[in-house]
Formats: sequence, structure tokens, C-alpha cells
Amino acid sequence: EFRDIEELSLNASRSIQSYHFKEIAKNLTSLQALDIRNCIHLKSADFNLILKHLNKLESLKFSSITEPYECIAQLPKLKSLEILDIDRYQPIRHQLFEALAKHQSEQLEELVISSQNSLNFGKASLIGDLKKLKILGCASNEMLDDQCSNIDLMQQAYQQS
Repeated sequence: EFRDIEELSLNASRSIQSYHFKEIAKNLTSLQALDIRNCIHLKSADFNLILKHLNKLESLKFSSITEPYECIAQLPKLKSLEILDIDRYQPIRHQLFEALAKHQSEQLEELVISSQNSLNFGKASLIGDLKKLKILGCASNEMLDDQCSNIDLMQQAYQQS
């Protein structure tokens, strides 16, 4: 049996459907690390299954989808999160950053965002609320380049007050 598996990578398993994923989530409840990047057929309900059945997850890697997936911010042991944005016209949802700031501010240690222009000043500010964050990766986020000077100005204003 595979019930004791702690790490599972399904990266680029493009044929995985929701009904497959439901069985995985229900049966592999010992998972501590899950990689579902590029699993293009997963839906919002699959992310709810992660929250419901995989409460030992410490590391999650996934590709963003157009449906809501913010519930994963409520995973009780989450320490590492990697998000791959495969649709450059559908940026990573702002609600995810709000949920991370609300539920993971004292726990999340690593956040890697691979996305073309998905970050902006508002999302970057919410990332700043993650107090335990040790590793931050923001590949391909040209929007931040123009706004980083604003962050510097805000820090300077805060220090002067």
C-alpha cells in the first residue's frame, strides 16, 4: 500500500482529472509534500480536497487556475508554497495573498512565485505580512521593478516618522 507516502510529485501529469485526484487525496493522507504543477485539469474542488484530506502538508507546489484556490492558505502545517502561473493573462489571484497574510503570517517560511507580471505593490505588501518568511522567489515579475522604488520610499517614510 501507498498510504505512508510522504512526498508525491505529479508535475506535468496532464492527464490527471479531478476524479483521479480525489482518490489520491483521500488515500494519501500522510503526504507532507505535494507537487501538482502543470496538472491542467484540476479544479477548485480539488484544492478543497487538499485542505480536507491532506492536513499534514508542509510543502505544496501548484499551478494557478482560474477558479478559486485560496483555501490552501488554511493548511495547518504549510511552510513552503510554490505557485506557477501558466496563464500570463490570468494572474495569481489577489485573494490568495490576502488569505496567506491572514492564515500563514506566523508559519509560512518559503514562497516562490513563478509568474509573468502577477505581482504588484498590493500583493507585495501582503507578502510583507508573512513574518516567518525566510525564502522569497519572484521570477519573471517585471511589474515589481517599477514599484520597488515605492517600497523603498515607504520604508524611508516609516523610519522617519
